[in-house]
Amino acid sequence: MSGQPATLIVDDELEILRATSIRLSAAGFVSISTCEGNSVLPLAVKHRPQAIVLDVRMPAKDGLTLLAELRSHPKTGMIPVIMLSASIVDQQAALDGGATFFVRKPYEGMQLVQAITTAIARGAEKRRATQLALSRGTTPLAARAVSGRTATQPAATALESV
Repeated sequence: MSGQPATLIVDDELEILRATSIRLSAAGFVSISTCEGNSVLPLAVKHRPQAIVLDVRMPAKDGLTLLAELRSHPKTGMIPVIMLSASIVDQQAALDGGATFFVRKPYEGMQLVQAITTAIARGAEKRRATQLALSRGTTPLAARAVSGRTATQPAATALESV
């Protein structure tokens, strides 16, 4: 992988997959794309992207199931995930499941780029806080306090189209 930030894009609609990849490439991201839910975890483990853009509603394996798999795997649990859906009903489930951001379709290209950029920055901050906590002999749970976020502060945000 080059020095550019890598993003894994997952959507069952090929047109959205291609358009998102083009937008992200124009913004300086390297994209890894798949329309197959079963390939998400292996791709994420292999490539270790800095962020994952994941559609909620997909056949065979939906995005919420994939989010749970990603969050429970030791090599992918800390990767920021931006969930996409046209349904507002999916928003709370995605955020409760551990999504970093929820972006409602249709979205503006810059809105998604902003969500990814912010998610990557937050992910880096979270990793630094965890490393600092571990180097001090505290638990990763205590790292939340080191990073400045308490248990009562939201970990995720919904972004609405403008």
